[in-house]
Amino acid sequence: MAAGERKVGKADVGLPEDRFVLAYAGNLGLAQSVDDAIEAIRRLGDGYRLEIMGDGPRRDELAALAAQLPPGAVNMRGLVEPEEAAEVLRASDALLVAERQDKTVSAKLYDYSAVGRPIVALARGELQRIVESEGIGLRVPLGDPDALAAALNTLAGDPAIGERLVTRSRAFAADHLRGDQADRLCELVSAVGGSTSRDRLQQGATGSSASSSSTTPGSGTMTAGRATASTGSTTRATASSATSSTTCRRNRWFSTTGAARGPTAPSTRPSPATGSRPSTSRRWRSSMRGPVRRSSAWPTGSTSR
Repeated sequence: MAAGERKVGKADVGLPEDRFVLAYAGNLGLAQSVDDAIEAIRRLGDGYRLEIMGDGPRRDELAALAAQLPPGAVNMRGLVEPEEAAEVLRASDALLVAERQDKTVSAKLYDYSAVGRPIVALARGELQRIVESEGIGLRVPLGDPDALAAALNTLAGDPAIGERLVTRSRAFAADHLRGDQADRLCELVSAVGGSTSRDRLQQGATGSSASSSSTTPGSGTMTAGRATASTGSTTRATASSATSSTTCRRNRWFSTTGAARGPTAPSTRPSPATGSRPSTSRRWRSSMRGPVRRSSAWPTGSTSR
């Protein structure tokens, strides 16, 4: 949420002051319809700019499309540090979500919502449903550059529309913080695991009631010992509870350290062994997970990998 409270000017991050800037940060692959945005900028002409941060298999193809437009219409920064990406997004006039999937929701929708800039979404399916039902952005049909151009023109001509969208999107982001979501998952897993454990304990106690007062060796002289020796229910229930606890701690660790989500545009570094540039997928995984390390939030005997 702090990203949406920064004061960042366009000049501070190399953006033109005299253009309406639409920014995109993320993967440049088959699932992202960034080419629609390039075409929309071409149709809008002077006064608009598309700022692209990220890398992917379609980068060269998109760069070739961008080269056909007048200078300054599209700028491709490539991979940038997370801090720079956040500043560029904050300084822009609108943010682009461009996803072709219909059953998944891009995580950048939640990240963008916290930045405090109007969102324009090329979307369908579940992503479309969330954008429209929550009122957190302008939804545009996939494959319709004219509609995208019209949406950008609307935001440029009426800042009040953008302000209303930002108010809703910031509230949406506050309701979906990763830490809070991890806590809710922990509560759900614990509730399910706890119920199962209680049921099994009750079944074990019922099944072994006949031997509750027995002192015969091997049958269990105490209640706890009887439940374990006679039915094994306590052992299974304890394992279920431990699994739930482990899941909660792992999810909470991911949410507080950011290990479950890498930066939008990880930096590149030469490979120590060869001096060559590693593949995009390896750079992405490296930036997501970082070095193997232990954390007190992880269960004993585990490492974060």
